[in-house]
Amino acid sequence: MRAKHYFRSPFQTLVDPVQFSRSLFDLSQTDGGVEPVESEPRQANKGRPIMSTGIKFGTDRVNAPLDTFVNCHTGILSTLSAMTELPDLLAAAERSRIIAATAERVFSDAALEHHADEERELFPAVLRSAQPGEESDRVQVMVARMTAEHRAVEALWKRLAPFIRLAARGKAVEGLNVQMLAELIEKYGAHAQYEEEEFLPLASEILGRDAHHMEALGLSIHMRHAKLPAAYI
Repeated sequence: MRAKHYFRSPFQTLVDPVQFSRSLFDLSQTDGGVEPVESEPRQANKGRPIMSTGIKFGTDRVNAPLDTFVNCHTGILSTLSAMTELPDLLAAAERSRIIAATAERVFSDAALEHHADEERELFPAVLRSAQPGEESDRVQVMVARMTAEHRAVEALWKRLAPFIRLAARGKAVEGLNVQMLAELIEKYGAHAQYEEEEFLPLASEILGRDAHHMEALGLSIHMRHAKLPAAYI
């Protein structure tokens, strides 16, 4: 009786080469493994490595062990073919992480500070300087609308933030509400457009009537963001 030959796997375990080839081939055909590749004689698939020659050495039991080596190649080459997608996938993953980290920083800090500047400094300054009557009424309606829009986008961000933070840290994200994300983008775009096209030109006209009013606004905003020097004890 002929002795069975074994070889060492990459994990330093004695392995039957026939059984190893069969296992690797089976893995390449499962839904959980890499995509099985069509057996076309020596044709490259979109620039990827050739997957299989399609050669069969026979169906009899004498030649069957040779087929297992072809099957083994199929499994290995299918895996290598899938690996050609890794650079693009890794680049996309890094891009998504950067976008999420930037969004977290902007909405958790800069956007809230921007809203506070408008509501505590800009809006009151324009209201104080507006002429009584129609102009003042118009400004009040605008300020009420923009303040409500601030709260609306902040509420949307609060619900999206946990998912964005996960993405910013390169973690798997499940359950992100795509509709809500689109709503945030749409609402903030409309808010910014309204403010820039309707409110800010009016604010410029109102505050521009008295240079001191514009200077006072600038000073107020500056003082809000100025860091106080450390006190000496």
